[in-house]
Amino acid sequence: MREAIVLMIAGVAIAILTLVKPNFFWNRRKALFVRGILGDAGTTILYLLIAMGMLGFGVYTYMKLNDGKELDEISTIYLDGKVEEAQKRLLVYTNDHSSDCLAWTILGHTYLDQEKFDEAIKSYQKGIEADKNAFEPYSGLGLVYAKMGEYEKAKDAYEKANTISPNQGSVIGNLASLYDDLQDIKKSIEYGKKSIQLDSTDATLFANLSIYYNKAGLMNERDVMFNKAKELGYEDMQSVTDAYALYNDTLNVAE
Repeated sequence: MREAIVLMIAGVAIAILTLVKPNFFWNRRKALFVRGILGDAGTTILYLLIAMGMLGFGVYTYMKLNDGKELDEISTIYLDGKVEEAQKRLLVYTNDHSSDCLAWTILGHTYLDQEKFDEAIKSYQKGIEADKNAFEPYSGLGLVYAKMGEYEKAKDAYEKANTISPNQGSVIGNLASLYDDLQDIKKSIEYGKKSIQLDSTDATLFANLSIYYNKAGLMNERDVMFNKAKELGYEDMQSVTDAYALYNDTLNVAE
């Protein structure tokens, strides 16, 4: 922020000095050298172009920093569970910043939380249009399609996200969850193990893997993951134990 303001001030100052041409500025060694090559008119134009460039870049940087600060604020509101408030602000924000992929993705999340699947899909697709090299909107699409039971579309979206950014624990964790929906517990465990290797700080990944182990009847491994999730501060351990109770009669499979 400070650098942007300095650039704007410098740009304005150079423009004023170029137009006024005080002696200390216009007759300094560098200015005389340029004037000798370009003449007074050419030097004036050059300095004004430099001033405009500095001013323009400073304004652009300042606005981008402000935009980032606003989106961070909206993200915090969303993470605090104020979905509708975040959604209202995001609708305004994306109207003014249609090329902001992350904003479209978070907007998609708000619709997904409300189970407004069509709106969520449209928002994630807008995010993809804004940045085809971002994995987040593809991952969001996968979440929507998985909730809708369209598992092939979900798998395709997750794999696109993984192709773009192959080292994201959250994306691999989503694939693990998808295979859980498909009742392929071996694949769930395989991707679940990979997800915690990629991100050893995400408590949700450990909690989910503990559930997959429980379904597979691998209780020792389940308990290790459960304790790790608890250690990392997973906030809803009761939901994990409830999931255990639902699947405690699942047949064992080979790891």
